[in-house]
Amino acid sequence: MAMPSPSALHSDSAEEKEDIDDDDFHDVEEDMDDDDICDVEIWPATILSTDPLIHEDSAQVATKLRAIFDSGKPFFTRDAISSIVQSFDKALGQGQEQRLDGTVVVSIPDLVGNVIEFRLGTDTRHLQRRGRTSDTELAITEPCLHYLTIEMLLDNLDLCQFGVEPVCAYLPMMVYFRTEQRNKFTKERVPLWPLSTHDEVAASFQAIRQRWLATEHCAQLTSTLNQHAREIPPDIKKVVAFACSSMAISDPPSLRQTSASQHALVLYMRDFLSSRQDKAHDEIKCYAQDPIYEDVDKSVLGEVGIKVLSDPRGFLEVDEMSVVVSIAPNVPVRHIVMDITRPAIMIWDRVKPYGRLTTDPVSSRVMDIIRREYLELEFPYDREDFGHLCIYVRKK
Repeated sequence: MAMPSPSALHSDSAEEKEDIDDDDFHDVEEDMDDDDICDVEIWPATILSTDPLIHEDSAQVATKLRAIFDSGKPFFTRDAISSIVQSFDKALGQGQEQRLDGTVVVSIPDLVGNVIEFRLGTDTRHLQRRGRTSDTELAITEPCLHYLTIEMLLDNLDLCQFGVEPVCAYLPMMVYFRTEQRNKFTKERVPLWPLSTHDEVAASFQAIRQRWLATEHCAQLTSTLNQHAREIPPDIKKVVAFACSSMAISDPPSLRQTSASQHALVLYMRDFLSSRQDKAHDEIKCYAQDPIYEDVDKSVLGEVGIKVLSDPRGFLEVDEMSVVVSIAPNVPVRHIVMDITRPAIMIWDRVKPYGRLTTDPVSSRVMDIIRREYLELEFPYDREDFGHLCIYVRKK
């Protein structure tokens, strides 16, 4: 991609692997590069705030950013994300005619009190010239967010990298559009990869789910959770998943296996907690966010009780009575979640200082919160489908 995907939730294999031995790589991530499996390209929204606003040099901006971060000020807040979603919903029409024509404006506060405005519309003439073939064009589908952590903002201080403008030097969220390839004449979407039918995906998912539930890996997970049952917070109401990928893409076959196993984990956590809390399964809601989901994924997942949400709505479902499942995302899920709330349980990549290259960096803030407030449990190692995960349970 020309720019880092704002809400694609798969990480490049090299990025997430600093300080991990070669033998310990997530093979799944090596097969799940967004550039290889996803035809979602992103396009920046127009910034209406053209005044310089930022008058410091890069060294001064860096000093101020570090001071803001060290003060504990959240980069991502529920109120800011909720306000953005309201603007997105207004532009998308909520069942009425869409208004991605620039008439809706999104206002996002930065870290120093400025409000940056984005217009939810773009010049489609530029998009039409970006088709992958002479018969295709790029078309806008929906707005989304690009999230920037302290590491990313510091890396962008040359104010040129990825097209960053000076006005955005302190801005942790920016508006982009997702796009898709369409036939120039019929206007129908042109997938870049073969997609399976609903029945094929549903049958495959159920088979993979049942196989995984019968594995030693799942048995070890059950044993770990049962051993620490007293530490698990009561009355958990949600399981929110990020970056579990698509089961509809039929090539490579390993992608469906991995995606189905990860979605099986989401349902397993729902069922385990329902049994422990003496609740019906549908009393614990399941949500999933990943821009790569196809309509087939949404349908199949909906049938088994997982509601698919578009970015950034998944983050608004995360609260203190939720479980978060996040596996090698391409956005800073850990930083966003830790700024917004303290979930009851997080199942995600082991918290350790991978370095600033990773797309889901572990900042000192995230590490401090985890060490102070969470109990770390081992998630059984599975090279193919899960890699190096840990279970983090909020202390009582």
